Amino acid sequence: MHLEASGPLNINLNLMADGLPIEDEQLWVKMEHPLYTKIFTGTTDENGNWLAISVAELSELSSVMFGMVGDIQFTAGYEGSSDNILLQPISNSTLNQTISAKVHSIVIADSTIQLDENNSFSTIITVDSSTVEQQFLLEGVQYAWQISTVDGDLTSSGTEEVKGGEIVISGFTVENTVLRVWTLNTFSWLDNDNDNFTITFLAWVDDTIETNETGNETQNNTDTWQPTTISSTTLTCPIQNYLWEKNATDTSLICTLSNPNPFEVSVEVLLGDQVAIEFTSSTYTYIIAANESTTMTFSITRNGPSTGLFFGNMGVPYTIDSTATEWNLDSTDSGEFNWYLEPEIIDNSGIDTNNTTPATTKSNTPLFIGIGAFIVLAIIVGAVVVFRPKDEDFDSEDEDWVEDEAPPTTQKPSKSVVPKTNKTLDELKAEGTIIEEDAPAGFSSQLFDEADGGNEYYSEVEEIEQTEQSSDGITVDENGTEWYEDEVGVWWYREQGWQDWAEWQD
Repeated sequence: MHLEASGPLNINLNLMADGLPIEDEQLWVKMEHPLYTKIFTGTTDENGNWLAISVAELSELSSVMFGMVGDIQFTAGYEGSSDNILLQPISNSTLNQTISAKVHSIVIADSTIQLDENNSFSTIITVDSSTVEQQFLLEGVQYAWQISTVDGDLTSSGTEEVKGGEIVISGFTVENTVLRVWTLNTFSWLDNDNDNFTITFLAWVDDTIETNETGNETQNNTDTWQPTTISSTTLTCPIQNYLWEKNATDTSLICTLSNPNPFEVSVEVLLGDQVAIEFTSSTYTYIIAANESTTMTFSITRNGPSTGLFFGNMGVPYTIDSTATEWNLDSTDSGEFNWYLEPEIIDNSGIDTNNTTPATTKSNTPLFIGIGAFIVLAIIVGAVVVFRPKDEDFDSEDEDWVEDEAPPTTQKPSKSVVPKTNKTLDELKAEGTIIEEDAPAGFSSQLFDEADGGNEYYSEVEEIEQTEQSSDGITVDENGTEWYEDEVGVWWYREQGWQDWAEWQD
């Protein structure tokens, strides 16, 4: 028993105890190969049965099956029912079985070979897989051959390998000798339907016969050889690897077109539908001489990302139309050449698994810092412009003004210390505040004393570190004096211990 990619696979498990089926218990099956591993799970029915796998073709599970040859390990198991001692077994139970996956090859050869006038010959033996997608596995399989007389005397021998699904053997011999061919490879996964056969050589026959008759008439009869069948031209391509990345540098694919016919043929190659990676050629039509071959080069075009594909073996379907250039013979053959898509490389180096902060937040941090710095700078500049003390004695045309000039003897408090208020004098009076035209007797504001000190006023006002501001717009300076500015720009102040306000005069 063996498996084939184009063959069926059915695995049915039955769970019983003491001859009775066990229903609604979970079973599992593991299918394991170096190229493919998968675990199937399911539950038994009322008869204790579970159909684990049932496919008409093994390749339905995965396209990887086309490249799978050799032993496949199957393991079936039941975890047991430790919570119910009446069900047995109560511990894990498994079954194992190994089945080989094989490739079936079909070998076709002529039963006789006709020698030419020089006693030379050339014969082509085809070695095809029953599954086109597995044809590449037969490339390189070696065959031995030898030519012997009818008495068994060896005259010549050699070895050839499968190229493009063919073995070509040529040489010299005589009639009534026998060519024997057999496979040298003993792969356990190779299933040949004809791996040891013989071909008989026939004497050369002159296809041109001339008959001269002497008499009243002279007639020349010439019979010329004409083929009655045509063999399909073959396309052989190596399996080439291509990276997953969209912008990968792809190497051209060079294939071989071979004409197995003893006459010239015209060949046209048509490619089927393709995926994100497309193979194209500069020409699709060729003239190939008898028993000759030529190369066909495909360039690679990436029409999109590899998303949606599965890495592994891919196929490009093709159709080859072969037509004899001198006779009314033609043939059409379809096939597929394979290529391999490498797995996608996922770069996790930029992911911080210890930090739950989204990556987009990290990337915007420098932007937020820059915006914040700009806002702070704008506030500082605005504060300097708005709250800068006005110097009424400064003459803008006085270019000789220096920092040592004496300031005015009196100075209105800096706007940076006394912010504006939206309350008018009437509103303050409505609240019960009494406003006097002059400061009360005995007023001796320390601020006025500082104003008498000239330049010291500026330096000490600039050193004010903090002011207190209430919700109604009244501020208190470091000496305890309360200040506010009404909506018309008049400044009012009240010293500690006062109950009434006085207007500030410059």
